[in-house]
Amino acid sequence: QARGETEGGYIGAATLTARGPRWTREVRVEYARVAPAFASLPGAACAVFVTSMADLHHADVPDDFIELVYAEMERRPHWFQVLTKRPGNAGAFLRRSGRAGRLAPNIWIGTTAGDPRRATQRLDELAQVSAPNLFVSMEPLSGAIDPTPWLGRELSGGGHIRWVIAGGKSGHHPVPSHPDWFRLVRDACADAG
Repeated sequence: QARGETEGGYIGAATLTARGPRWTREVRVEYARVAPAFASLPGAACAVFVTSMADLHHADVPDDFIELVYAEMERRPHWFQVLTKRPGNAGAFLRRSGRAGRLAPNIWIGTTAGDPRRATQRLDELAQVSAPNLFVSMEPLSGAIDPTPWLGRELSGGGHIRWVIAGGKSGHHPVPSHPDWFRLVRDACADAG
């Protein structure tokens, strides 16, 4: 809104606080924006981070909207990265939609697991997602997390974690990360190949 916008996008979905923008907990789906967004992608295959400022698998996002997004992804050659804090919801959607075990290999499902208090639960839920290609974002990494149990093998859902992202918290209020936390993740990935 500071740029003069009055509708669409993130207007009303975030409020400005002393610590920066904060989500208002309003979940908004805009069906009319899906097809034009995908149509604007280049013809040549590229990497696409889907809903980078949202969570497609939030419990309040209707299945028909998620279905629309997946249908658009399936029609294109790009590498789609769907990051969610709710991998259990992603797995449940794949089962309900009939995509479990047959998700296109260009659609990767990932979860955020940088907080040691939540990492095990999210990684266990991601392991059950029936998709061939999975990834983990340990960003921001806020403690020591050893991803070894989930790497280098077929997981219970039949997929593999093929990519791990790690980074610290930056911005207005950065939080220090210890280099050993990153070394632990790097070494686990190297050992898993």
